[in-house]
Amino acid sequence: MTYLGGHGNSLGGAIVDSGKFPRAGHEARFKRLNEPDPSYHGRVYTEAVGAAACIARARVVPLRNTGAALSPFNAFLILQGIETLALRVERISDNALAIAK
Repeated sequence: MTYLGGHGNSLGGAIVDSGKFPRAGHEARFKRLNEPDPSYHGRVYTEAVGAAACIARARVVPLRNTGAALSPFNAFLILQGIETLALRVERISDNALAIAK
């Protein structure tokens, strides 16, 4: 989150998942998505929501367990950091290139 906000005073983030990875075909590797979840009445995420299994579980389980919802004020703080994101990433890249040279 340091890159997005730039100031470290808020906790938040984004999950990017295209849904194209075949998680249902890798049952042993992705057990939490392919086995019944007793906390959701035995629901199997890959069967219930298909390609959106990963993002669906990432949304519902932490929200239920910890109340992991971004507050309006933290959203505002992160939005303030996003306004300078392009400039900060450019400078970070320039510095990394200078060090590499």
